[in-house]
Order: sequence, then structure tokens, then C-alpha cells
Amino acid sequence: MPIGVPKENLFGVDYLGPNKITDREIAKFRAEYRIPDSVRMRIPGPTESLSAPKDGEVVFFTDVLVQGVRLPLQPAVQRILAQIGYAPGQFNPNFWVALMGVITAFGMAGEGSPSYEQFSYLYSVTKSKCADHGGWVQANCLRAADRGHFVSWVPTSQKSWRNRRVLLSGDWESPSGQPVRFRIPTTFQMAGKLKRPIATQAEIQQVERVRRKVPAEERVYPQFLFTTSLIRAQLVDPAEMTEERRAAEAKRMNESSKRRLMMGFQGKKKKTQPQGSASVDPEDQTLADRLRELNADSAQAGAAAADPSPRRGATTEGTSSRAAGKRPFTVDLDAEPAPKRGRQAEPTRAIFAADNDEESADPVTLACPPKTVQFANHMIIGSQMELNEIEELPKKLLREEAGRAFRLQASASMDMWLCMKRAINAAEKAKKAYDDGRARVAEAGKAIQDHANLAKDLQAAERQVRVYESKFADLSSALDSAQLSAKEALEAKEAVEVALEES
Repeated sequence: MPIGVPKENLFGVDYLGPNKITDREIAKFRAEYRIPDSVRMRIPGPTESLSAPKDGEVVFFTDVLVQGVRLPLQPAVQRILAQIGYAPGQFNPNFWVALMGVITAFGMAGEGSPSYEQFSYLYSVTKSKCADHGGWVQANCLRAADRGHFVSWVPTSQKSWRNRRVLLSGDWESPSGQPVRFRIPTTFQMAGKLKRPIATQAEIQQVERVRRKVPAEERVYPQFLFTTSLIRAQLVDPAEMTEERRAAEAKRMNESSKRRLMMGFQGKKKKTQPQGSASVDPEDQTLADRLRELNADSAQAGAAAADPSPRRGATTEGTSSRAAGKRPFTVDLDAEPAPKRGRQAEPTRAIFAADNDEESADPVTLACPPKTVQFANHMIIGSQMELNEIEELPKKLLREEAGRAFRLQASASMDMWLCMKRAINAAEKAKKAYDDGRARVAEAGKAIQDHANLAKDLQAAERQVRVYESKFADLSSALDSAQLSAKEALEAKEAVEVALEES
């Protein structure tokens, strides 16, 4: 779980368990699926954000490669993902099965590649039901009851696919040197309801042609996305078909066949077993379940009372006995048929049936206020239960309460963890803001100190200028005196020369 820099939106991918992928497996994926070196793959660190990776990286789950996706992405895959607008790591495996199934069917039928409108005609992209903290996206088949599933026998859930993830960078979206029109988001987007584009009549007719050319018997998961089908659809390199790949796909086929066999057996079992005939062990039946059965059987007993030819043994006594988990007590009745005008028994009415194994007893209706009906029913059921059943009731109630307490504790622990996480994120944000503020204050103090030093230097320079000005004035006066003395000396010289000439 990330404990580094907090983000405004945290997604389910930021709360995943430990990553089980290794560098050795990455090297194996490169060799097996022909991933070029221009697609850089690395294992994310334990504190790195997966919903918003840095430096243009994108999270990628390696189990997607088994569904037929390749790196760099196939052009049809890249185009449809860019139009949907979610990051590649947000889609669950069943979405990739649906997307690659549609693309493979179009390729096998020789109809080129499907458009986003044609894919939306077959599947809807919605928020996943298990979207913990938001972000996961799934694909649901549209009008499956009328048209059938486009790719059948897709498992409802796949385990442990989130435990193998890498960060992609480089030319993962398209081959090197091949431009793309629209880019796929690299950060997680909030999952919501997408506006589904409408396919044209020509596109719908093309989809129906694909259905006819590739019948439903071939569009069965997982063999429909095996390497042979992908090669026929020209989606992968034929060199990928190796003996190891063939053996692995045969193993997956056997596991899928077993799963379909078990699902078909369970479906037949549910169809052949009539509703309400499933026997429930009284030890596993709670008091609330028996109360619900009592209410339902009481309503049926009231409806039977309105029938002019009631069946034998369909008495309220048998109803309450069955609700208590005991074998109903029946007797042969020689009374006259009940009148046609019968009163419907209310399902919320407390019914009391005397239980006497030695002689028959007529049912008695216990009238009580509506608020005490539940208490009376509990008392009636408790009086008709065996001693060992009564002894087991505290254990069952304890197990039920323990289960509820465990679920509440788990929910409270999760809420507490989220609150702690938000508090830690807020504290880290505050610390970062505090550090930034201190840095700005330090920079401002340094600037003020520099300004003060510059002011001092300016004052010193001004003082030096004044000193130099005074010195310059002294030198100027000294120079004037020297010039005057030189002039006087020159005049004295001329006078001496004139005197000499006269003499």
C-alpha cells in the first residue's frame, strides 16, 4: 500500500496486496510473447502510486497477456481503449475477454477490426460491482437473453490476477515510429456511466455477418482465445505457437471442461429439484427461518380453509409442527366438510397448535395484539422444540452474532484504516506545506540579509567617495599653489635675464 506522497483520489489499485511477479517472470514474458525492448517493463516499488504513476508510466497486469493482448497493443485494442477513456489497469479480466473475443471474431471472419460502436453494440462498459474505493471497470453483454452471449462460458470472476503487475513505459501503446491519433490515459479515472455510442445499420449488419461466419460453438472461452484462433485472426505472431504453449492451453482446456461439466450438473440439479422440496437440517435452521416458514405455511393453511374440499392433515397443527422441525401429527377426520365461506388466515397471526401424541387435538387460534405476535410465535416454537434443539439455539445464536460482530469489526477496521490513511495523508500534506513555508521564509531572510549587506556596501562606498573628494580638493589647491609658484619663478628668471643683458 502506498505510504508516500498522498493524492486527492485514491483507487482500489492503491490498496492491493504484495506483488508476486519477479524479474525472471518478466524476462519469460518478453521471450514468450515477443515483447520488444522498446517496451520497458519494471516492477513497481511498494510505496509507488499505481493509480497515478510518474514519468508517463502506466500500470499493467500481466495476466491480460493470456487473454490475447500483446505489447505494443494491437491497433484495434489501442483505438477502442483510447475511445473508452480509462487506463489499461482499470479493466478486469472479463473485459479483456470480451474485447479480445470481439476483435478475434472479426479477424477470423475476415471483416477487419471492429469499431468502438460495434463493440458497444455487443457490450456495455460499466463500473465493476466490486469496485472497492472505485476505479475498476467491467464489460456486460447486452441482450444476452435474446441474442446469447457473444463469448460464452466466461467465468464470473478470476482470482489472483491483481497480484502480478508491472509499470510500462516506452512504446507500449504502439510500435516505435507509428503515430496514434488518440492517446490512452495513463492515470486512473473515476469510473462512471459512459455514454454508449450508437452503431449504424451497416455496422450492425457486419456484426451479424460475423456471428454467422463464426458460430457460437466456436466462440467459447477459453479455447476461442487460444493461440490458434489469435493466429487465424492475425493478432499474434505465428512463431508464438510452441509445444509449451500448446501444453499449457491443453491444460487450461481440461480445467475449463471440468468447470463447465460441474456447472451443468449443478444447473440440472437445480432444475429437477422442485421448489421448497429441499430438506433443511433442523440443526442448521435458525429460529427466524422457522418463523418465516410458519408465516408462509399459515397463509397456505388459510387458503386451504377456503377450499370446499380440504385435504387430510392440512391443519394448523401440522403447519406449526413442521415449522418447529417435527414430524406433523395427522388424524383421520369424519367431520362434515367446512362451509364454503372460509376466512383467510392472516400471516401475521400467532397460531397455537396443541401437540398431544396420545389423542388428537383441535387447532386453537390465539388472538393477541400485533406487537406481541412475534413474541407469541417464538414462545410457541420454543415449546414445540426438542431439548437438544433448545440447547443448540444459544450456540447458533452465538455463531450468528459472532459472524455479525466479525463483519462489523472488519467494516469498522476498514473505516478506521481509511480514516488513519486520510489523517496520515493530511499530516504529510501539512508537513510538506510547513517545509515549503520554512524554505520560503529562509529564502526571504537570505534576500533581506543580502539587501542589508548591499546597503552597507553602498554606505561604505559613499564614505570613500567623500574622502576621495576631500583629497581631490586638497590636491587641487596644492596644484594651484604650485602653478602660482612656478609663475612667480618664471617672472623672476625673466627679470634676472633682463638685468644681465643691461649690465
